[in-house]
Amino acid sequence: MPIKNTTPPATTTTTLLSKVSPEVLEVITAPTTVVKAVVAARASAAATKATTPAPAPITAPVTPSLPATTKPVTAPAAAPATPAAAPADATEDHFERGSLNKYAEAVAIATAQRAILFPLEAMTTRRMLGDSSNANVYRGVGTSIATGVAGKAGSLISNKTIRDTLEKNDVPNATLLAGIGAGLAETAMNPLNVISQQAKMVPGNELYPSLKAIPLKSYYNGGNALLIRNITSAGLWYHGNAVVRNENDSVPVEAAKAVGVGVVSSAGSWPARLLQAQRIGVNGVSPSYKEIITQATKDGVVKGLKLNALFPFGMLRVVIGCAVLGPLMNRFNEK
Repeated sequence: MPIKNTTPPATTTTTLLSKVSPEVLEVITAPTTVVKAVVAARASAAATKATTPAPAPITAPVTPSLPATTKPVTAPAAAPATPAAAPADATEDHFERGSLNKYAEAVAIATAQRAILFPLEAMTTRRMLGDSSNANVYRGVGTSIATGVAGKAGSLISNKTIRDTLEKNDVPNATLLAGIGAGLAETAMNPLNVISQQAKMVPGNELYPSLKAIPLKSYYNGGNALLIRNITSAGLWYHGNAVVRNENDSVPVEAAKAVGVGVVSSAGSWPARLLQAQRIGVNGVSPSYKEIITQATKDGVVKGLKLNALFPFGMLRVVIGCAVLGPLMNRFNEK
């Protein structure tokens, strides 16, 4: 059977294409032209992209860096809560407790010194008043220690207070002026010396009547001599220890230096101390300064200056007392 030719006649194709728009016809009839154009465009774009630097990525604005010591500026934070100020009572309480502690320490130092030295002190006082007896050497020990502690503690506290104040204000010779100030404070406490001396010399059952019989103004008998003694002795003692002391000294060296200062100050103030003790007197009997000096001149140097009281008892008292008190006092003044 003969095979039919299925290929459409050329006229059919021509007829159909004639009905298509020129644009579509161009695409249909020349696909290679379009493809070539597209390929060329893509190649051109790729070449352009390769030769053009990539734009910087868009990011958030960068805050300029600050010096290392400057903190970056940030949004203001909430102000920290201001700590509540300490109540005035707390500060005052701390000050009062500190002062009480210093007084307690001064009392402890003075108690140790007076208790250790009392027998030597008693024998020295007796010999200054013409009594060479060693009997009942502990007569009036309680009263004498109590009055002596009050006087020495007051001296220590006044010296430290004056010294701290002067040094804080850069006053020259602060330690010397503070020593003189402590001597003035001791002079104001002269009634304690009167009570102590009567307690050493008068039997216990006679002490109160003896003190009661002394006129009020007589409690300051010997005050002028005490003033001279204290300005000399206390000034040299407190100032001398501050001058010779080295913080690197061992305790024995420190004690030895204190003994040296004490011997010089005590020996220099001995005549004034002798005048004070004799002016206070015993049991209300108080010779005048003129009478004391006149009698001492008649007696001569050894007896008139009562060197049997100064050596050995007076000097032994100074050596032991300064060896104990010196290092303790230095530490007390440092705090």
